Amino acid sequence: MLPDAAWGQATALRFSVLLPLPDYVHWTPDERNRHWWTIQHPRSSSTIRVRTWRAGRLARPEECEAQARLWLPELPGAAPETRLDERRLSSPDGYTTRLLVGVQPGDGERIEGFVLAFGATVQRCLALLFSTDATGPGATAEVGHRLRMVADGVFGRAEIRSVDDRVQQRSLSP
Repeated sequence: MLPDAAWGQATALRFSVLLPLPDYVHWTPDERNRHWWTIQHPRSSSTIRVRTWRAGRLARPEECEAQARLWLPELPGAAPETRLDERRLSSPDGYTTRLLVGVQPGDGERIEGFVLAFGATVQRCLALLFSTDATGPGATAEVGHRLRMVADGVFGRAEIRSVDDRVQQRSLSP
C-alpha cells in the first residue's frame, strides 16, 4: 500500500530534481545504477527513476522520451493500447513536459501500472519514471490510486533546482 499521507521532499542531488513523496520514510535508494537516481517503496512494489541530461538546443519531450527508451528499452507505454491518459504537465517550471499514464497486465492476477513524464527545455531533457504493481481483488483500484497520486502529487509538483538555488548566499557584514 502507498498511503496518501506522511509526505516529504526527496532530492535527486546528482540531477537537481526535487520530488514530493507520499509515505516518505519508506522510500529507499537503489544505488546499483549510477546513471539514474532510483528509489523504491517495497511496501507497494513501486519504483521511481529520475534522470536529466544535456540535449540539443531545441529539445522536445518526444526526443527526450526516445532517448530514455534507448537507455531503458523495457519502459512500458510504447504501445498506445496500454495508455490511460496522455497530457501536458505544467511542471517543472521552464520545462515542456509530457505525461503518460497506463496499465498493462502482468503475470497471473498482477496488474502493472506506470506514470512516465518526459520534459524538455533549452539544451536539457528530463525523465521521471514510476512503475508499480499489485495483485488480488483490489489490485485495479489500488494501482489506479497510486497512478493518480504520482501523476498529480509527485510528478505534477516536481521541481528543478537551479544553480542559484544550489549556491548558498552569504551576507557580508561590515
